[in-house]
Amino acid sequence: MIDLLVSKIDADKGEMRSMKDAKGKKPDQYDQSSQYTELFSTIWDHAKDGNVRKLKACLDQGRFEVDQQTPYLKNTALHIAVKSLQLDVVKTLIYEY
Repeated sequence: MIDLLVSKIDADKGEMRSMKDAKGKKPDQYDQSSQYTELFSTIWDHAKDGNVRKLKACLDQGRFEVDQQTPYLKNTALHIAVKSLQLDVVKTLIYEY
């Protein structure tokens, strides 16, 4: 539950995911199984990347609400998809959700 909270809080800026430790490594560099990436990914990440399959999985699993806003900038997945020119994501969010 904490991981989901952290990923939501970090959605706008990505500061926690990009921080380096004393060895100069980011958290995802320690993850050999890509479990980290899946654990901390958000609907906003998937909307920006244009990954409809993963976006739908997050919404269907109930991890996020379709109209949920990022904490600071108050963007929804639809806002981010439009800004990122991800037409497939925009269509999915409008017609399916």
